[in-house]
Amino acid sequence: MKVLLPIDTKPNAIGGGWTFARNFKRGLEELGHTMDDIGGHICLIPGATMVKRETFYNIKKQMPVVLRIDGIPEDWRNRGSGTTRLKEYAKEADALVYQSEFSLDYVGSLLGRKGAVIYNGVDYSIFSPRGKEADLPKGNPRILHVMYRQDPNKRPEEVITFYRSVQMLTKDARLILVGRYPKDWANYKFGFFAGERYTHIESAREHELAKIMRACDVMWYPSFADPCPNIVLEALACGLPITRTNKIGGTRELIKRGAPDSVKAMAEQYVSLFDLILRKDVKIEA
Repeated sequence: MKVLLPIDTKPNAIGGGWTFARNFKRGLEELGHTMDDIGGHICLIPGATMVKRETFYNIKKQMPVVLRIDGIPEDWRNRGSGTTRLKEYAKEADALVYQSEFSLDYVGSLLGRKGAVIYNGVDYSIFSPRGKEADLPKGNPRILHVMYRQDPNKRPEEVITFYRSVQMLTKDARLILVGRYPKDWANYKFGFFAGERYTHIESAREHELAKIMRACDVMWYPSFADPCPNIVLEALACGLPITRTNKIGGTRELIKRGAPDSVKAMAEQYVSLFDLILRKDVKIEA
């Protein structure tokens, strides 16, 4: 089977859709299938905001299209077109894939259409409890928070507030912040002026992030309405406990499921869905 993924799977691109695309490609290759950015038997759209309208409708004329549903895009980041495109593409696609039961319920109620639930997979050759640990400053415990996209829904302010309370009780604790936080925060020491122990790492690619996770004791993830965050799956794969979670979103659902699927297992589920569509056995609605 040849799957069209009409985006460039950039090795250094940051974001859930790009991580999924790279993992999906790895999983397909493990199964012996191929992925192309030009042509194929069936098309998978990793996210509504990742493909322009012209591209979407040109592909739709040539082959079946499966749309992967993440959350509800913020229109302010997509010039007012994010939610509109999501609704359009969801109506026209041959099948929808939601990333979690939360996503099916939360986003599905907006779109008025059901679909399959396929959780994101993790590359266990990178993220696992075994392997080298990052050489981080001392801390007991070391508390990790990761945020690669500045988004108020990630609730980074809660992490800072939580940590101030922890430091009052546990002087040896250290907060490990990885990613892109507001510039003013870094310039003003994240508001820590009482001797709070913290380390800010501006960027860490997959292998470096796995080392950091193995060196930490717990990860805080208070993000709001996040359907299937890859960072949570990667932490689970590394054996890192996750606390300070938001009850609205897919994070608690992922923790309850336990060990995440591998990229190969994830790709197998997509291939099974593609087979059904290509055989024209069903119109996938559940």
